[in-house]
Amino acid sequence: MDELVLLRGALKEFRENLTDQEKEDYDKLLMNQRFSGRAKMRRRLQEYLKDFKDHHL
Repeated sequence: MDELVLLRGALKEFRENLTDQEKEDYDKLLMNQRFSGRAKMRRRLQEYLKDFKDHHL
């Protein structure tokens, strides 16, 4: 399966498991905006993607 398709699916799944506030923060992160908790959201996403890479690629 194409890696891009897998990555997009993983990012969609990640976002679906967030609270409404976390979804707003995630969207701000993708738009490179500043917000309180930015570093925490980045670490959380990095950890999720690391786990995804270890299991799917």
